[in-house]
Amino acid sequence: PESSLREAMKAAGELADVCGVAPHSPGADEKINFCHGFAQGAINVELSHAGDKKPFCFPKPAPSREETMNQFVSWVRAMPDRRSIPSTEGLFRFLGERFPCK
Repeated sequence: PESSLREAMKAAGELADVCGVAPHSPGADEKINFCHGFAQGAINVELSHAGDKKPFCFPKPAPSREETMNQFVSWVRAMPDRRSIPSTEGLFRFLGERFPCK
């Protein structure tokens, strides 16, 4: 199950599908936990490599991970062509639009 989730995260639409799972559906907890962990890991790596040129800047206090990922799901679903963007590229593009650095 977890390895199949990891392999399915090639596109933003697939990540949005996992992150946007109905909370009480079968396997929902595993999918939501995977979503949050995937996003947190990707964000940590991206920011650690970005140096002074960060692609996005979270406000203080930062919104919850759940709130941010729900917004990501809505962002992907708003424009069908976003589904085919590579998952991390789509996540970072969303974060850059939602939380631009000033």
